[in-house]
Amino acid sequence: MMPENWSVTVTVDGEDILRLSSGGLCGGEDISNFAPIVRECADHLLAFIGPPQPGDEDYLAQPEAGKES
Repeated sequence: MMPENWSVTVTVDGEDILRLSSGGLCGGEDISNFAPIVRECADHLLAFIGPPQPGDEDYLAQPEAGKES
């Protein structure tokens, strides 16, 4: 069972630039300037657990309607 509340914060040079949580997500206006760093963070997170496994579908993030992933 997945915990009800969780969060991940990406910090660059002491400044929080992105926060992902079970309640939502937020990032600074200039978040696109940090795209390579955010992608690298995502790669590191996935490295801990490996690729999705059968049964993980319920926990994978879904893109919002009208937005490309």
